Amino acid sequence: QTMMTRHESKRLVQRGGRWRHLNRWVVRRLVVGSKRVKRLEASLGKPVVAKLMKRQDKVLGTHLARLIVRTIGRQSTKRLLRRGHNWRWLNRRIVRLNVQSRRVKQLQGRMGAGLWSQLQKRRGKRLGKSLAKRLTFKLGRRNVIRLTRQRRRRRRSSGGRRRTWKWLSHRIVKKVHRRHEKSLIKVLGRRNVNKLKDKRGDSLGVYAKYLIGKLGWRKASRLVRRGRHWRGLHSRIVKRISNRRATKLRVSIGQKLLSRLQRRQGLQLGRYLAKRIVNIIGRQSTARLVRRGWNWRYIAYRFVRRMGSKRQKLLAISLGQQTVNKIKKLRGKRLGKPLARFIVRKIGRR
Repeated sequence: QTMMTRHESKRLVQRGGRWRHLNRWVVRRLVVGSKRVKRLEASLGKPVVAKLMKRQDKVLGTHLARLIVRTIGRQSTKRLLRRGHNWRWLNRRIVRLNVQSRRVKQLQGRMGAGLWSQLQKRRGKRLGKSLAKRLTFKLGRRNVIRLTRQRRRRRRSSGGRRRTWKWLSHRIVKKVHRRHEKSLIKVLGRRNVNKLKDKRGDSLGVYAKYLIGKLGWRKASRLVRRGRHWRGLHSRIVKRISNRRATKLRVSIGQKLLSRLQRRQGLQLGRYLAKRIVNIIGRQSTARLVRRGWNWRYIAYRFVRRMGSKRQKLLAISLGQQTVNKIKKLRGKRLGKPLARFIVRKIGRR
């Protein structure tokens, strides 16, 4: 028996599948027990299909991509996937079409008449989400970028205020993020980075001069933020602080501020505390410690409407049947303070 030729032996093995790029694609939804899933279980095996199921709406990943492409080929793998969210950021770009250019004519043919007419309508405006999605899927991201330009160009006034180190020195130091820490240590050295960390929540001061010299204006200004974030929180009422929350706060704002905060439970936060706490843990985290105060006031003067049976059932669960009966009796009259207060506390003002 003669030896096989190279050409014949090649037919017995499969090329290493081209899985590249598919690892960044997103797995489509798979319906359990459907024909497709059964076919896949026969070709790929149940464990692999189970992994695929877990990765629905997530990125496929290199390991699975290789494995599947080598088993069923690239084309069949593509059918299980969709391009991910790579249309994002394109939706804000402004459409500009140079109809004469060869590239645009080529793309026009590829996208079809419907999409082309929609695109022409949006000339000079933003591309928009749905168009961005459909075009990216059809033409690929690079080509969509060619059909659009960056956002509207803003005219910069040349005689703008030159920002000096003085301006930077009054701003509040942010938390030094872990992902920025290494690169900062390379430039500033460990000692200075620790100094920055200690300054968190305080203004930068003369240290601004040093930072601008080392990092340049732009990077230095990213380490600080505006000071007046406490506005509007100072007049809100401090919630009850649980033991669990107190232990976390003790670490972040310190015992002294925590005990002042605990004394003010049920009262307004006040300007001093608002300033101090917002400067340390930020506005969002402080907002979680306080609640709006008298937001039932305005509802007390409103007139009660007729309630449908569906709404009555829902309200009976959250407020209790007794309260619902009271509200029903008040139909056509004002809700009144005590009831308004009780209801807003329970289910919110909306």
